[in-house]
Amino acid sequence: MHERPVAAGDSFQPGKLSGSSGLAKAFPALDDPSYLPASADLQSRPDDEIVGVFHRGHARALPTWVARHYHIVNDRWQDGERLLIDT
Repeated sequence: MHERPVAAGDSFQPGKLSGSSGLAKAFPALDDPSYLPASADLQSRPDDEIVGVFHRGHARALPTWVARHYHIVNDRWQDGERLLIDT
């Protein structure tokens, strides 16, 4: 199971977020997504909306249809810093 970000002061309790949890089934998170160059993307259309993030010199683009499907995207930057996208 992948690590999930939590608020400061909270403790991570995997049993509450995975397995038979109704919340985990209702909102499956996308953990550590893979990215590819836009020129290699065969599923998106040129008019698709995206969620764009630029942070510390690195850019990411996530199609909104992917973000809406998963509702929560747990991403990791090159330096290991975590990013949560909630739709």
